[in-house]
Amino acid sequence: MKPLSQKLQFLISAVLGVTAFAVPAQAIQMGSININQAIGADAFYDIGIYGQGATVVNIEGGLPWAGHTAFSSNPVDEVYNGSYKALTTGNLTVHATTCSMLLAGEATVDTNEYWKGVAYEATLKAGNIASSIAGSAFGFYDVDIWDTYTHFTISGADVISSSYGGDYTAAAGSNQLINIINSVAARYTETSIFFAAGNAYNAGTVGIPAVAHNVITVGALDTTLYNRASYSSYGPSDFYLPTSASTGTVIYDARASVDIVAPGTGITTTATLNNPDGRASGQGTSYATPITAGGATLMASLSRDLGWGEESRDTRVIKAVLLNSASKSVNGWTNNTNPAATVQTKDANGSTVTFSNVALTTQALDYEYGAGALDLGTTLKQYYSDTAYNPDNSSVKAGWTFGYVGKNTSCLANEIITVAADTTFTVTLTWLADYLENDSVDSLSGTALADLNLEVWKTDELGNIDTLIASSRTLYDSVEHLSLNITEEMYLRVRVLHDGMTYDLRTVPSVGENFGLAWSGASDVTLLPRGASSTPEPSTYAFWAGTLALALTPIARRKKKTQRHRDAISPAPQGNRR
Repeated sequence: MKPLSQKLQFLISAVLGVTAFAVPAQAIQMGSININQAIGADAFYDIGIYGQGATVVNIEGGLPWAGHTAFSSNPVDEVYNGSYKALTTGNLTVHATTCSMLLAGEATVDTNEYWKGVAYEATLKAGNIASSIAGSAFGFYDVDIWDTYTHFTISGADVISSSYGGDYTAAAGSNQLINIINSVAARYTETSIFFAAGNAYNAGTVGIPAVAHNVITVGALDTTLYNRASYSSYGPSDFYLPTSASTGTVIYDARASVDIVAPGTGITTTATLNNPDGRASGQGTSYATPITAGGATLMASLSRDLGWGEESRDTRVIKAVLLNSASKSVNGWTNNTNPAATVQTKDANGSTVTFSNVALTTQALDYEYGAGALDLGTTLKQYYSDTAYNPDNSSVKAGWTFGYVGKNTSCLANEIITVAADTTFTVTLTWLADYLENDSVDSLSGTALADLNLEVWKTDELGNIDTLIASSRTLYDSVEHLSLNITEEMYLRVRVLHDGMTYDLRTVPSVGENFGLAWSGASDVTLLPRGASSTPEPSTYAFWAGTLALALTPIARRKKKTQRHRDAISPAPQGNRR
């Protein structure tokens, strides 16, 4: 097949007020706001985690300029140009320079800390996919996309950040670029890939490849850190349901495509390619993305520093923890949970049962904000599997897991979770669309997407499940997410269901699915012995981290009258937009 040439845009909305002079002693800035502090990165810094031991890569149309002060203490370790027709000269851009700085830049002089990225001691690398660059647009060949992303994933990158995109009319799965990115992410699961949502202002405008299922898609907040930035693209997005390798149907407005939001407006940028101290104020999902990816790099740094296993850096775990710890203190967060739905499911013995008054979402994430705003302080408390880390002396606990569920079966978590009255309990499930492990960009068919669903059950004190109280059931997505108000103390257990395949075009059909799961809001946790669960399930649930006794930062939400229903369960407050 002849290599495909396309054009994409850098996802930056504007750059304003270019200057070229020395800058004050600050970290990443949004006006007078220290972004590193605002997103909670200081929680990692306070325990000695700055990105050391982790590798993060910025991939886009162009490379960073190494001469900027932002890289004087942490220079770019490697640059790579796609091997087919990517530019090898004339490929330095302000955009790539700024995005790389936000990830892991650091100035040498201690009194000039303006240039200090989120993970400023990480190994920083950069890849160029552009065959031509013209202003804010660049051309590329699909071969160079494949080559550049696989080069860095094979070499062990923990995180890749990309702030570019194109045609938002292409549904997930219907575009070769989406297929390439999904395939790379599915093959190299120890690398988490982040993409900018886009700057098209309206609903349904998240572009390619950000609508890919296997990436973490980032939207932008405005300077209030409360509202979606007006330019930030958001869902719902269309879904391409393939019926063969060459045919399929578009399901319109089928899924939430933004996963999380972060600061992206009024960000101080590296404005020039000829002055080491040049700066400007810019905005765009381009900037929210490396800020979020920098947070994931801090997670990888912590994992490597503590010698954790590779499952702790699996993209499904990273995504589940980031989303589960995201703050709902944004304007009008909602996943349109129905507080009194009727749901049919299976009990512990496999018999069909029907429950009413179940809190049910078929959307999972907010169309504008995803799971909420990046909150690395809470992320650390969620992710850190060391019960000695409890700076707030709190009894609130959280956990995360890397697991497996067989096709058309379910698996029940071994934790009995005690939730106190007046508590928000949040749980997130993530998995990947599957792609054949082909070595050629020319043959990326054979895809599959499992239909996993998430349930929360009320139990007795021995862990015997009794009543289904909440469920997240999307059909065209790879995320499930619940946020519930618990108004009286109760015991809970979480269950993952594999309800067959949304589609499966592989020669050898799927037999099961790996997933990441994260939860928070418990006051106590009892771990049942393996093989001694009081409610056996017809599949194995593989845990890596077990339970974590950690403190959780309280989440401030918009006030809304609590809607009570059976067993004092209700969706967490969800509001209309302003």
